[in-house]
Amino acid sequence: MTDNPEIADTKALDDRKELIRSVSERPPSDGPYLAESTARYILFQSNENDTANESDIEDVLSDLPLRLTRFLYDLAILSQGGYLDNLDTNWDKLNDVPYALSLVSRKSHGRETVSNRNNSHFTLGFDIGLGLSTLTGTISEDKRASEFLAGFTTAYSTDHYQRTHDTNDREYSDEIDTERKQLLEQYGIEPTEYIDRLIQTYNLGWSNIVDRDPLTAKEATQEYLEERISDRFGRCSHLRTELEEEWDSIGEASVLGMSAEEALKALWELTSRKHTNLEGGRKAANLVNSAEIAKEAGKRSMYRNQVSHVLNRLSTEGKEPSEEVDRTFEAKEIVQYDGNEWKLTGYGALLLYHVFEKREDPAWIQEAALRKSLPDEVSRYTETGSRILENGLDDYYDE
Repeated sequence: MTDNPEIADTKALDDRKELIRSVSERPPSDGPYLAESTARYILFQSNENDTANESDIEDVLSDLPLRLTRFLYDLAILSQGGYLDNLDTNWDKLNDVPYALSLVSRKSHGRETVSNRNNSHFTLGFDIGLGLSTLTGTISEDKRASEFLAGFTTAYSTDHYQRTHDTNDREYSDEIDTERKQLLEQYGIEPTEYIDRLIQTYNLGWSNIVDRDPLTAKEATQEYLEERISDRFGRCSHLRTELEEEWDSIGEASVLGMSAEEALKALWELTSRKHTNLEGGRKAANLVNSAEIAKEAGKRSMYRNQVSHVLNRLSTEGKEPSEEVDRTFEAKEIVQYDGNEWKLTGYGALLLYHVFEKREDPAWIQEAALRKSLPDEVSRYTETGSRILENGLDDYYDE
C-alpha cells in the first residue's frame, strides 16, 4: 500500500467531506487542480469570493485537456521504456486507488451498479468510466460518446498482432480472403465484412492465448465455423436468404395504382407507430385498415381496394378469403387480416424490418444470431431487432 496521504485508503466519510479531504492532501503543484477553497465553494455553495472561485473553476476546466495530455504522454513514455510491461506490478499500483473514491464517485455522479460490486478491477473500471462519461456523455446522450467508447474498447481488444508501431506485427486485412469467402458461401453464409473480421479476431486472439502462429484464412474459417457457429446461426442464415428471395419477388403482388412496396412500407410505418404509442402508454392510433394504409402511402382512401388486393396476395386467408386470389408470397404469409385491421406475421415483420430499417444488410442478422459485436463498432442490432428476429424465426420454423 502507498504512504502518500492523498491516495491513502481511508474510512469513507460524508461524500463532500471526503472530496474536501482529497484536495486538501494535494501537494503544491503547477497542475491546475481544484483548490480546497474552490471545492468548498462548489460543494457548499459558499457566497464568498464568487469571482475568484469562478475564475479558478474556469482555469481547471480549461486545463483538463492539458492534464489528460500529460497523463497519456507519461504512459506512452513509460510504455516505450518498458516500465509498464509487468502487468502484475501495474495492478499492484492500481490497487492503491482508495475504495473511498468509488463510494464518493458514485454518489457524486448519481449512478450505481450492482454488477461485480465486490470485484476491485470492475470497480476501478466503472469509476473511471463514470468520470469520463461526465465529460463525453453516455452512449444514449451523445453519438460522439459511442464513437469514444468504440475506440476505448478497441484498444482493450487489441492483441500484439494488431499493434501498428511495429512493422513486423501482423494486422487485420481489410479485404475478405478469397478462400474464406468461398468457404463461407459453401456453408450458406453471406461473406460480410462483419463475419470476416469476427473470424480474424478469433484467429488472432486465440492464437495469442494458446501461443501458436495464426492459422491461414481457410483454416481459421473452418475452425470457427465448426467450433463457434451454432445451429441457430445456420437457421438465421437460411432465413435471411429466404427474406432476400421473398423481397425480390414482392412486386408480383402489385396491382394497378398500388405497388406491393408502397403498401408494405405504409403498413410498416403505421404498425411501428402503433407499437411505439402502446409501449409509451399513449393512445393507439387508428386501426391499420386498407383505407389508412392508402392514406399513409400518399393516396386517397378510395385506393383501399387496391391495398386490399395487394395484401390479399400476401396472406393465406386475406380480407375476403377466396380461392381465386393469386397468392404470391414465397416462403410464408406476410400479413393477416383479423376482421378489423391488417397485421404483420412474425415472418412479415422480420421481412419489413430487414428491408426498411436495416436496408437488407445481412450483417445485422449475423450479429444478432451470434450476439457478438465487434469491439470498435456500435452494435448493428437492438433489443427490438433481436425480438423481431426471434419472432420471425419462430414463425418461419413453426416453433
